[in-house]
Amino acid sequence: IKTSNPGSADFEELIVGDEPLYMNIGKKICQMAGNSVNESGYRNIGFVIGATNKNADEGKIIRETFKDVFFLIPGYGAQGGGAHDAMELLNDGNGGVVNSSRGIIRAFEKSEKSFEEATREAVEKMRRDFNVI
Repeated sequence: IKTSNPGSADFEELIVGDEPLYMNIGKKICQMAGNSVNESGYRNIGFVIGATNKNADEGKIIRETFKDVFFLIPGYGAQGGGAHDAMELLNDGNGGVVNSSRGIIRAFEKSEKSFEEATREAVEKMRRDFNVI
């Protein structure tokens, strides 16, 4: 509902009523899903929420509003999102999957190491970044 791609704000940030469009969409999807919370504590729906959203407290507000929705969180690494940005979207480290495709599979392009070595280093760096928080 709140993606990380350039230009997404052209639509997602439009004010509808007193909230951005993306919040209205998220609330409507939750309403349509009904009480679908399963044994994991999360609904049987999920949202894509980019880790590159830099508005003050936006990640915290999104997580507080959608406490029981599982998130796919792109934007860490190559797209400019950091571990802190992604962690803001999680519930104590749970409730989502942080995705770093380009930052990992294309790490060799910024390195003189082999694909395997550069990929391993990128994954280890990501783990370190998240373990510090």
